[in-house]
Amino acid sequence: MEKVKSPLGRTGIHLTLILFAIYSILPFYWTTMQSFKTLKDANARTPKFIFTPTWENYRDLWLRSTPENGATIAFFLLAALVILFCLLLFARYIPVRSSVVYAIVGLGFVGLLWAIPRLVDTAKFYD
Repeated sequence: MEKVKSPLGRTGIHLTLILFAIYSILPFYWTTMQSFKTLKDANARTPKFIFTPTWENYRDLWLRSTPENGATIAFFLLAALVILFCLLLFARYIPVRSSVVYAIVGLGFVGLLWAIPRLVDTAKFYD
C-alpha cells in the first residue's frame, strides 16, 4: 500500500478516522450518562441532556443488591476462570491438539456467561 502524499487526501483520511472514533465511542458515552440519571430521567420519552447527576444507581448496585450466596458464587467463578486461563496458558503441553483445548476453553467461557444469570437471582434487581 502506498503512502498518501496529498495533503487533502491525508486530511480526508484523518477526518474519516476521527468521525469513526466518535461514532464508536458514542454508545459508551450514552450508556455512562444514562447510568447517572434517575430512573424517571433515564426512561423519559424525550432524552434529557441536561440533568442532575446522581450516584444512587451505583449505590443500589454495589451496596444494596448483593446476593445471599455471593461468596460461594465468587469462589466458584474465580476457580473456573483460573482453570480456563491455565488451560489456555498450558495448551501446548496437553497431549491433545491445541485447537481442541481452545474449543473447550471457548465453550467453558460461554458456559460461564450462560450460568452466571442462572446462579444469581437477577430478577430482584429489576422492577
